Amino acid sequence: MFENSFSADERPLHAIGHERLRRLYAYWENERVPARWLAYERLRPEKIAYALSDVAVLEKGGTADELALHVRLAGETIRFEALGFVLGNNSAQFRPAWFRGHMLESCRAAFARAEPIYALVNLHYGGGLYAYERLMLPLVRRGLEPDCLLMAAVLPQPLIDLKATLKSCLD
Repeated sequence: MFENSFSADERPLHAIGHERLRRLYAYWENERVPARWLAYERLRPEKIAYALSDVAVLEKGGTADELALHVRLAGETIRFEALGFVLGNNSAQFRPAWFRGHMLESCRAAFARAEPIYALVNLHYGGGLYAYERLMLPLVRRGLEPDCLLMAAVLPQPLIDLKATLKSCLD
C-alpha cells in the first residue's frame, strides 16, 4: 500500500521558475506599494487574467487555536472536487486528512510569516510523484493583518490528468 502525502521545499522568491508565478508576484509587489500587503479590494482579476485558472483565494477563519479556511476563489486548474477544494467550501470539507493537514499547515505558516512564500511542492500519491510550484501571497480583507492568501499553483499535466479521473474522495 502506498502512503499519500505532501512535502514542500521553500525556495527564495527570486527562484520562481514559472512565468505566470513570476508575473503574479510582480503584480502583487507593484499593487501593494506603499503598504506591506495587498489589500483585497485592490486585487483586480482582469490584471491577472493570465493566472486566474491557477489561483485560489483562501480566507482565514476559526479561532486563535484552530485555523479554518474558506475558499473564496478556486481557479479551474487548481480546483479539486475530489479533495473538497472548491469555491465556497471550508477546510473542514477538505479530504482526506493528509490533504487537509497539508493545507492547514501551509496556510498557518503563511499567515504567521505574513510575507510571500514560494515553494516546490511534491505530492506522493499512489506510488507516483507529482511536483509543482506554489506561491502564497498575503492579502488584507478586513483589519490590519493578512486574513486571506492568494495562492497560485502551476500543476503539471500528469496531476491535472489524475485529478480529472478521480470521482470521489481519495484515501
